[in-house]
Amino acid sequence: MPGKVWLMNVAGFILQYVFLLLIYYFIYRIVRIIFQDLCPSALPNDLKSSKKTVEVSARLIVIDTFSGHLAGEVISLGEAIAIGRGEGNDIVVDDSCVSHEHSCITYYKNNYWLADLRSTNHTYLNDRIVTEEVKLKSGDLIKIGRVTFKFER
Repeated sequence: MPGKVWLMNVAGFILQYVFLLLIYYFIYRIVRIIFQDLCPSALPNDLKSSKKTVEVSARLIVIDTFSGHLAGEVISLGEAIAIGRGEGNDIVVDDSCVSHEHSCITYYKNNYWLADLRSTNHTYLNDRIVTEEVKLKSGDLIKIGRVTFKFER
């Protein structure tokens, strides 16, 4: 009989740790899904390539800048573009007025949408502060820090 008690204790111990590992794995998966939704630019390259791509039908043209940074550059837009000072962004603006994750442009519902990512110094669309996600139209001027982009479609 003591052998059965010992065996039940070992089995209970193992099941407790297996259950604990399953809980940690579940939490890891949830955090990873949330992170991927919030930061699409931070996906590993193999996950980026598996996502469907959108034909480039729009672009940003740098029309005003400080000290020649990005001057005259034309940036083709895809499904999602992250803009900010951090190195993980698709468009890096090396300006102290720009937040690390400043704003993003996403394509859905057959349109491009601009959103400010709660930046310190705001994102401006046609000289108005962006407070919620707004649909972009051709000719719109987007100002982020000391850089102004023109949206063309």
